[in-house]
Amino acid sequence: MAFILDREVIAKILRHLGEEWEPPAVSPARGPPQGEMEFDQAAGRSEWADRDQTAGLVDEV
Repeated sequence: MAFILDREVIAKILRHLGEEWEPPAVSPARGPPQGEMEFDQAAGRSEWADRDQTAGLVDEV
């Protein structure tokens, strides 16, 4: 088993095999795609009033 560390030898072997020997161009990073956020919690009063963090903040109708 051996490792080839010489860049020129590696390039020569890869060119002989018809493989790319230059690294691909690096594209600039981008943010994640912006999608619409969906929540499972329906608007309105919660069935569990003791766990409702909005209790007392919204006027009851």
